[in-house]
Amino acid sequence: MASRDARYACLHQCPHCSYGTNIASHMKRHMLKHTGERPYRCAECDATFARKDHLKNHFAVHSGQRPFECAICRRKFRHKKSLRLHEETHRDKGLLLWTREEL
Repeated sequence: MASRDARYACLHQCPHCSYGTNIASHMKRHMLKHTGERPYRCAECDATFARKDHLKNHFAVHSGQRPFECAICRRKFRHKKSLRLHEETHRDKGLLLWTREEL
């Protein structure tokens, strides 16, 4: 049986901190935290981002779209994460929410 260390050894180890991964693209993304590189730039406001998906999420600021709607109060949000945080306020008030997957 392999030792615990051998089973959890990572192929890619960050030279600056304790982060390790077996996926090369994850290490490349992680290294941006140390280099400060922000290669993705918004064409509208010049905001910069380390990750392409963060730039994509940022576009909602300029488009004005709010595609995520609360099923209880109908308030709309730009980001799914913001909706999820908002839904917690309803849970705190004793209202229950279910997704279609949970039914």
